[in-house]
Amino acid sequence: MPVVYPLHICNMEYSPRTDMYRRRSGRRVDIHSLPPELLLSIFEQLDRPSMWSCLLTCRRWRHTSERVIYASPRLSSAVTMKRFISVLEQKEHLRGAVKHLHIRGKADYSSTKSTDWILDVPRCLAPLLPRIRSLTFENVENVSFTRQDTEKIIWGDLERFSRVTELHVKNCRFEFAQDLRHLVFSFPSLTSLTLSHVRWGWQPTVDPSGWQPPRWQRPLPLQTLRLAYLPSVSEYQDAFTWFGNLNTVRELELEQIPTKALWVLSKYLTRLADSGGSLESFTFCPLITPGCGYMENVPYLGHALELQKRLTELDLRIVSLQAMRWVPMVFDAARELPIARVALEFTLDIDNAAKPSRAFIETNERLCQYWRRTLQRVTFVDHPTGNWVPDAHVPYILSSRCPSLVQRGILDVKIGVRYEDF
Repeated sequence: MPVVYPLHICNMEYSPRTDMYRRRSGRRVDIHSLPPELLLSIFEQLDRPSMWSCLLTCRRWRHTSERVIYASPRLSSAVTMKRFISVLEQKEHLRGAVKHLHIRGKADYSSTKSTDWILDVPRCLAPLLPRIRSLTFENVENVSFTRQDTEKIIWGDLERFSRVTELHVKNCRFEFAQDLRHLVFSFPSLTSLTLSHVRWGWQPTVDPSGWQPPRWQRPLPLQTLRLAYLPSVSEYQDAFTWFGNLNTVRELELEQIPTKALWVLSKYLTRLADSGGSLESFTFCPLITPGCGYMENVPYLGHALELQKRLTELDLRIVSLQAMRWVPMVFDAARELPIARVALEFTLDIDNAAKPSRAFIETNERLCQYWRRTLQRVTFVDHPTGNWVPDAHVPYILSSRCPSLVQRGILDVKIGVRYEDF
């Protein structure tokens, strides 16, 4: 039965073979003669239930659909790992299809079951996954990485994932800080790191002689660093110490960083600039709480931001429009930098929809005055809550307050993710 393939959902680069099929039969081709690259591009746009339907519909689709299904497997127990290994042993063509591996220590975060089974993951899976590029560890708690019989073995096994360039660690607790540090530095090709809702325990005393394990001295080619919802200043201090010798970081994203940790951030950025490096993209969302004294700590960030001479992108996420006086201060610090794109993310509430705050007015004034030669795009993203301000009214409200940006054709207003009502 002939089918019409949906060109509008395909994200496919030019291929002479595809062009040949198109000239031969126009947009209508036989189901059995779809080019493999076209079929793969279509399947990659589908959700998992739809993929399973394709897998069961046509035998000729099985090979391609299996490649898409097994491109990002999720393991949540020793049982699921054994089943996955069994599949790879039976179908060797799937080994090269796996690009991202998601290791979830506990399927239920509230469970008290041990997650020690993940210690066997590197040893069992590294030889079977030659093309894996990304690893995610989630819901891993108090695994005994430092047991005498496993400490050296586990880190050596992790290094066998030599092609991994992205590491995501989410909702995890480590017994010792050195365990997380060993984990990160076990991937010599790492270019992107995300630590989100991660906690770690005791930090061992620094050796008076300055000795460190050779793994920690490895010069990672890290370019993107994301730190989100770390619990205290000490965690940020540890993290910035670990990566302080890396001058390759170009993109830094900080979500809900305590304002008291800004002096630690300032030291890190200063060290980055002193070593010849510079940020190119900076995403910043401070944790603003009553009495936190954020106005006293923001200047620490400002002085260090001035040193990032290649910074072109600023993404500032504002928790409350009533507490955004720090935004103009950040703009003042970046005034002499070649900023090309600015994004402000916030929730437009009823009060600010009726009348803009003084800080919002000052922010708009700086957007109009600064970076006249370099600024190409200003994006406002409203993350609505409830139905207080209709989504359809938001673009008009925000555009009417920034006529200069509208006239220059650089203002873009978007409706972002809707926050859940509490």
